[in-house]
This record gives sequence, structure tokens and C-alpha cells, in this order.
Amino acid sequence: MVAYRHRRRAKPGRWSSGVARRPAGASAYLGESHRGRVPAAGLAALFANGHYSRAVFEAFRAVEHAVQEATGLTESGVPLMHRVFNPQQPMIDVARHTGRNADDERKGFQFLFAGAIAGLRNPRAHGEELADTRDEALECLALASLLLRRLPHP
Repeated sequence: MVAYRHRRRAKPGRWSSGVARRPAGASAYLGESHRGRVPAAGLAALFANGHYSRAVFEAFRAVEHAVQEATGLTESGVPLMHRVFNPQQPMIDVARHTGRNADDERKGFQFLFAGAIAGLRNPRAHGEELADTRDEALECLALASLLLRRLPHP
């Protein structure tokens, strides 16, 4: 019989080893590969000053702008994302796999791009100021970073 040891839950702000971890800031999600696409200094300043919702909005506005620049299209929002990432005729092919996996990946990223615009950018662009927490904003910035990494570099 195999004996399993239960791991203690880590305290907030610590790895399970007990070592304190340094909280990441906005710049941790906007590395060198995004330079020129995202105003990293501006986002970092917004984030550092507690303007989390505005930082998230700016990050996804940069995603939308990068898609427009990569395709030469002027439309915006969800229709842009569905057109550009149409799995049958993608204008930008984000797939890293082949065959059925590539089809699934294309369809998934079409929904990720469109969903990010509909669910994260639009409410911040057209509604009242949202009170994002620091952690929520970091998670949103991580998604924006992932989406930007899948776009062709200029």
C-alpha cells in the first residue's frame, strides 16, 4: 500500500515551501515580446496607482489594435475577432497543432479573443467604472498577454 502525505496549505502570499513570494506587477505580464504593442510603462503606472480597471481596458484595447494592425481591418469589437479568427478561413492562424487539434485550437482562440473583448474590454469601455481588485486585474493582464503572444510580431 502506498502512503500519501497531505501537504499543508500554503499561507496567502507564500509558496507551499513557506518562502515568501514577491507579488507580480503589471510589467510581469507585459514582457519584451509585447513592446510596441502595449504601452507597458503606461499600463504599469495605471496598475501601480491602483487604476486596475483602466489598466485592463488599455491592455485589451491594445489586443484589439494589434489585431487590426495585423490584418489591416478597421472594424472593431467582437465582429472583428470572429472574422479574423474564423476557424474555416483564419486571417491570423493561431494554431500550433495540426489536424483536428488545430481546428479545436483555432475555434477555442476565436472564442477567447471574442470573449475577452465582449466580457473584459466592452464593460470597461461602455459602462461605469468597475472596481477590479489587484488580483482580478493581474489575471486579466495575463490573458491579454497570452492573446498578444499568439499574434504575429510586426
